[in-house]
Amino acid sequence: MFMAYDEHYQTSTVAGSVGSLPWVEQGIKEILANCCFGVRV
Repeated sequence: MFMAYDEHYQTSTVAGSVGSLPWVEQGIKEILANCCFGVRV
């Protein structure tokens, strides 16, 4: 399970969502690029 949050936080200087769609998509791409498929974690 991929949990994408903390794109913006309480002390952030910019307002925004906790985890926007582009933020989540980028995180998924990074996981897929660095993941070891077939290995249980």
